[in-house]
Amino acid sequence: MVLSSVGKTTSVIALVVGTLSVLFYKPLVSKIDTLHDLPRAWHPFDGGTVDIRFADVIKYSEDVVIDHDRGIAIVSFDPTRSEWNTVMGVFKNPDPRGSLFIYDYASTGSVKELKLTGFPAAVDFHPLGVNFFRSSPDASTRLFVANHQRTGSNIAIFDVDYDSHEAKYIQTVSDNDNTIISPNSISPVSYTQFYVTNDHRYIARTSTILNKIETFLSRPWSWVTFVDFSSPKNLKCTIVADDIGFANGVLVTPTGKEVVVAATSSDSIYIYERDPETNLLSKSRKSIPVNFHPDNLNFDDSLDISDPTVFDAEGRFLRGVTVGGHPSMIKLFRMSRSPESINAPSWVAEIRRGRGVDPAPCPAGPEQEEFHVRTLYQDNGSHFPSSSTGALDSKRGHLLVSALYGKGILLISWKV
Repeated sequence: MVLSSVGKTTSVIALVVGTLSVLFYKPLVSKIDTLHDLPRAWHPFDGGTVDIRFADVIKYSEDVVIDHDRGIAIVSFDPTRSEWNTVMGVFKNPDPRGSLFIYDYASTGSVKELKLTGFPAAVDFHPLGVNFFRSSPDASTRLFVANHQRTGSNIAIFDVDYDSHEAKYIQTVSDNDNTIISPNSISPVSYTQFYVTNDHRYIARTSTILNKIETFLSRPWSWVTFVDFSSPKNLKCTIVADDIGFANGVLVTPTGKEVVVAATSSDSIYIYERDPETNLLSKSRKSIPVNFHPDNLNFDDSLDISDPTVFDAEGRFLRGVTVGGHPSMIKLFRMSRSPESINAPSWVAEIRRGRGVDPAPCPAGPEQEEFHVRTLYQDNGSHFPSSSTGALDSKRGHLLVSALYGKGILLISWKV
């Protein structure tokens, strides 16, 4: 029998995948299904209360970012994520839109949808990572949203009016899939400049098999792009960090001296030195191993930047970086297909410089000399599953956690 060219190609791909599966079986299993005997809803805050808020309103929240000046949080969620998720390879129905909500966690405890004004009615809105920039406490607030629409993924830009709960659409940033092909998380440094992670070189909608190989064999094929759209006619996109396995969360620290990146499939947090003048990152990086698959990153901006326990004399962070993540990639993948019947475990931690001990039942990372990882929340999935972000406001005594395939926002509160 003579095989067609398609048949030959399929056979070769099957042979390659089969060979790789044999060669990488043990590391593959350990990477995608890190097993822990996690407790139910553990946290280290003495006297802290644990509540799931707005489970009837907010569903499948990928990201949450705190505006510490105002004591509110912006929540990015997509209630039909089980029908449309370009990262996880689900392409059933892109029609229902996702949403952005404002959560007044510090005052009224209320939540209200952020109305998108001027955004094209015919364009999909499937928000993933979200972040904002404001030059001073009294200045305007600009919102950056990774939008995964059916025609491709890009960054939607809005100006926010908190009083009217409106986000005025400004523009969409895209470079035709050159350096912005799979945008996930965003960290802006001005009203027209930002860093964005691209979580895959091969995206599920166009390269299904290569996408799976890249994900499950932990291939370091993703990168970070720096984007400057200051000039309307001259979009500048520069790859500033690469060789990353599933580049996910990204964070520019408040001093501007470091950029932190979560490498999901490598179970690592990378720290790069940043040149504030050129926005370029160092070729070398520090690597912090964690015992889960890290997702989104945040910084506790309630901390005082001049506090010597927060930043050292060189502007390097000492504490305050938080990361949410997934202990089991297999369970998360299964939950993405059946979110109403399967629960994936959760983990949120803080990255600190120096040696330290994690008091949690399951340590968030191995012992190391320069850094330690301190658990803020861990759960076997029975309480609040599939954590993707942990946003900390230690000054007010709050930790907010989003759930990629869970309902509501987790709020942990304690007296300060």
